[in-house]
Order: sequence, then structure tokens, then C-alpha cells
Amino acid sequence: MFAPVRRNAELIADRLAGAGLQCDVVHDGEAFERALAAAQDTYGVVLVTARAIYLDAAAVIERFQEREPAWSSLPIIVLTPLHEAPAVPWRNATVLTQPTRARVLVAFVRRALEAREQQHLVARTNVRLRHIAYRDALTGLPNRTALYERIGELQRERRGSEGVFSAIFLDLDSFKSINDRFGHGGGDEALRQVAAHVASAVRATDFVARWGGDEFVVLLVGADGVERLDDTVHRLTQGLHVRLPAAESGSEETVPLSLSVGYVGRITGDESPDDILSEADTKMYAHKRTKDTQRS
Repeated sequence: MFAPVRRNAELIADRLAGAGLQCDVVHDGEAFERALAAAQDTYGVVLVTARAIYLDAAAVIERFQEREPAWSSLPIIVLTPLHEAPAVPWRNATVLTQPTRARVLVAFVRRALEAREQQHLVARTNVRLRHIAYRDALTGLPNRTALYERIGELQRERRGSEGVFSAIFLDLDSFKSINDRFGHGGGDEALRQVAAHVASAVRATDFVARWGGDEFVVLLVGADGVERLDDTVHRLTQGLHVRLPAAESGSEETVPLSLSVGYVGRITGDESPDDILSEADTKMYAHKRTKDTQRS
């Protein structure tokens, strides 16, 4: 609560404390801003008096709402004498005229806290739903939906630039033999280990997604040179192996694996995601056919 008059602040805080509600009190704009910055995620409602609005409360709250979008929905209760009610610039504010009975104030604060908790619940649910919608359940990598979204983001961020990113399409060779030998459980574990290998071979600023089945896509952000592509492809394809339990003994067995690779470099903001991925996919299958021909 921001209340410049100490006596009023103490009286209001005592009323709230008597109802089991904790209330932090400040008396000036600087202290108000420090309090919000230090514990903004823990506050459920902000109380300000009319005099606080005439001082710095409005400017402080507006700054925080611009900086933190979640603050636009933070409940605000304005306590004001009837004869000097200020203009309230926040749509999520409730104005209570003084003198206000303690039970009325407590009821409004509790209602505001309940509303804030509902906001947090909805936000947490949306985060979980987004995670489910954009993540591959088996490997934990971003899925195809997330991949398309990331390509769109990169193109919008760097439209007009040359070589804004590169795309690498990866396909695990002879994956059917893994399933045949170790069962579908072994195949799933192989995919998880390959996903971890791919993710560890690129930078944190790059993007790795599971396309589906035994295929993965890597976006090299800012990779506009053949040298970085070649280095990354080398890390992705060299020394790849997984450890899987043998069906007969149950002991772990090291299984070497290989990847077929196709990539598109120097992608700008003009190509469609489908065209980019289709070109990389075509090159990947050409690489796979070349290796099959060499083996035969």
C-alpha cells in the first residue's frame, strides 16, 4: 500500500492484519517503486490513496505496466475521500470512498486477491498447454509446430537481411533395424539419445526440433557461411552412437548410428517455411541414396 499519511496507513494496515491479510506499507514514490521491483510477483493487489496518486503512484504503476505486461491486470484499489476522488487511469482499478467500513475494505481486498489468483492459474495453465502443443512428448524437443513458428520469427526479425539462418534436415539411417533388434522401447530410447546428441552439437542460440519419426531439423541462427554449416554437420554426424539394453542379456550395448543430411544455407526472409524444409529434405534424401549406392 502506498499511503503518504502515516496515520491513515497504519489504520488501514491494522484493519487488514486483523483479517489475516499481510500489507506492506510505503509512504513515498521511491519506496513504492523499490517495493514493487523487489516483490512484484508476490503482490496480489495494490492499494493507493488519493494523495498517493497526486504524488508518484500513477507514474510508478504506469512504468511497471509498460515494462511488465502482466501488471496491466494487477488489481488496484484506490482509497479516496468522496469530495476529492481523483481521475483513475487504470481499467482494473476499484475506487472505495472513505470512510470505508473495515469489513467492506477486507471484502474488496479478498475479492481482488481471488481474481489475481485466478489470473495466475490461467497463466500457468496456458504455459502448460503451450508446452504440450509445442513440444515433442518423446524427446522433449520442440515439435513441427514450434519449428514453423521459429522460422517465421527468424524471417520477421531479419527480413531484408542476407543469410539470416540455415536449415539442416537430419534422418537416422536404418532405424527400422533398431526397432527390429531392440523393440519399440529400444527405438524410443535411441531417438531420445539421438535428440540429446543433436541438441548438444549446436549452440544455445540455434534451434533443434523433431520433425517426426526419426527425422530432426536444426536451424543455425546467423549461419551465413559454408564453414559453420560444415563444422556443424561434422559434429552432428561424427561419433554418433547410442547405448541400448540387449534383449537377451539386458546388459547395455553400444550401437553406432549414422545420419543422412541435407541443408539449405543463406536463407533470407523471402522463402516460405515449406519451401525451405522441402529443399533441405530433398537434399537429405539425395545424400541417403548416395550412401545406399556406395554400400551396394
